[in-house]
Amino acid sequence: MNQKECLQSIESLQREFEEYVYIVSHDLKAPLRAIANLSQWIMEDLSALSIPEETIQHISLLQKRVERLQHMINALRTYSRVSRYDLVLESFDLEKELRQITSTLTIPAATTINGHQQIPAFRTYRQKLSMVLHALLDNAIKHHHRDDGHIIVDVLTTEEDYIFQVRDDGPGIPKTIQDKVFNIFYSQASDEDPSTIGSGLSFARKIVEFVGGNIRLCSRAGKGTHVIFSWPKTIRSRAVVPVTAPTAGY
Repeated sequence: MNQKECLQSIESLQREFEEYVYIVSHDLKAPLRAIANLSQWIMEDLSALSIPEETIQHISLLQKRVERLQHMINALRTYSRVSRYDLVLESFDLEKELRQITSTLTIPAATTINGHQQIPAFRTYRQKLSMVLHALLDNAIKHHHRDDGHIIVDVLTTEEDYIFQVRDDGPGIPKTIQDKVFNIFYSQASDEDPSTIGSGLSFARKIVEFVGGNIRLCSRAGKGTHVIFSWPKTIRSRAVVPVTAPTAGY
């Protein structure tokens, strides 16, 4: 098998894996919805009865676990399809995109997000780049230990790349776990918030690497976190032709 045939075989296996993950994750959603509905009905039936507080707490914990699983399944589906969607080349204006991104985030009133160096608009996979910035900003906000946090988005240019930097003055990431934070579903947060599932950084990395860039972070406990990623001026990945999502399980 020559190099071209080998690459085609790898791409074919990747597509098959993506379809498999998509179908399996879709089929898992139906039983989870049933569990969520049943637990809610049980809570409603018990509301008029005198039952131990511990029982109510157990059912509430069950509902949180189901909600967490639903978020994980949605994240897994999105993660597996990075190379298939949003492959339209569009104009990317950093200032405009940051306004749009921050309008969709839950930001404490005292937290500030500022962009320093601005660059002219350029053509790229706009939606994918916005997803990366959204994931990094959302991560910085969720894991900040103060409501008056400060987050800065910078961008520099080199001959071949745009170098984006997202800095925060949060609690930082201990060196002992820095090699884990880009793994999907790894999170320092507690399970109290079902939506915090540890997918943001892994999702950002997969997109950045898909377009031919790289991503890394610098952080010290108590000194904030600095995430740096390169975004090629010329996309270096072999874009896979978008396909219609499979309908299995509907």
